[in-house]
Amino acid sequence: NYDYEFVLIKAIKNDLVHYTTGENKLSKETIGVFLKRYKKIVFVAEPNETSGEQNYERNLKNEKISNSKKKLLKIGLSLTIFYYTH
Repeated sequence: NYDYEFVLIKAIKNDLVHYTTGENKLSKETIGVFLKRYKKIVFVAEPNETSGEQNYERNLKNEKISNSKKKLLKIGLSLTIFYYTH
């Protein structure tokens, strides 16, 4: 039953709808089959020059660095505790 499933359409080419499901699974099927399955509520979002997060690449890089620092801190703390308890 597809009544409440959210899908994101990636492209429509050659009578095929390419989309991802809520589980991030890439799927494709003919327009006819797609319309029979998903015909309840439609939300349309079209990107333009102002779409997306500002400075996305820089923010992503900073987030990865921050996460790496946190992981290293946890490892260092674990090793310190292990060293002093054994």
